Amino acid sequence: MIRYLVSDLDGTLLQKDETIASSDIEAILRFKEAHNHFFVASGRPCDFMSRLEELGVKAEYMFGSTGAVISDGTKEEVVGAMDKDIAKRLSELLDSLEEVDYVIDARKFCGFYAKDVYGHFRRHMRTARILDVRKPSEFFKNDEAVLKFFVICKDDEVADLCAKAIDKEFSLELKSYHADRGCLEVVKKDTGKWPAIKKFLDEKGIDKSEVACIGDEGNDIEMIENCGFGFAMASAKDEVKAKAKKVVASVAEAIAYLSEVKDV
Repeated sequence: MIRYLVSDLDGTLLQKDETIASSDIEAILRFKEAHNHFFVASGRPCDFMSRLEELGVKAEYMFGSTGAVISDGTKEEVVGAMDKDIAKRLSELLDSLEEVDYVIDARKFCGFYAKDVYGHFRRHMRTARILDVRKPSEFFKNDEAVLKFFVICKDDEVADLCAKAIDKEFSLELKSYHADRGCLEVVKKDTGKWPAIKKFLDEKGIDKSEVACIGDEGNDIEMIENCGFGFAMASAKDEVKAKAKKVVASVAEAIAYLSEVKDV
């Protein structure tokens, strides 16, 4: 029986205007009132948990920065920090590529570095909202934890070429996931949403058969296909839908299905 639901944020729970549909909020509240548990897994940093609560949804745990960090909202555990030398080499590789911008997600500074040569970062990430833009070298100091790179490319074709270049250079150390259109998330080889979720489940003694996951992008595939019951959003790409047991239009629809079908 499913007692835990893990939801992706962007494109799944969060709408394009970064709000949550009232139907999803109500469904999550009912799900939790029935003594179930709601978690989120996202490429966003874990400090977004406070923003989620402002929007009307309280998640008990978040697997943030694409699984590099696990948080209960009061403390964070880094489970997937990159080796500093490898992170530096990756930034040098990305600097050498055409039509590519990127962001470094780092824990201590909570800041970002945008290559921002071609304007893809500015268009995609709303640069004007970020007040603290740092140089790459500041993320490779001994007291920093580099969690992931978010790579913004001109289009999907450039993203595919970029992913191949990363795999050729770092196949043993890093892996990349297709995220939003024309975007990649690059993390340590053994890092991702599902590895973080699995680590949590093992530590808590929870069987994966009790867990449902829902998402819409390439970085959600592992959790969708490995959990007890995987949902894909109707807006997801075909390769994501192919791994799901059911395709739904919303988190609320997924919860309704779980409540109606007791033996999933």
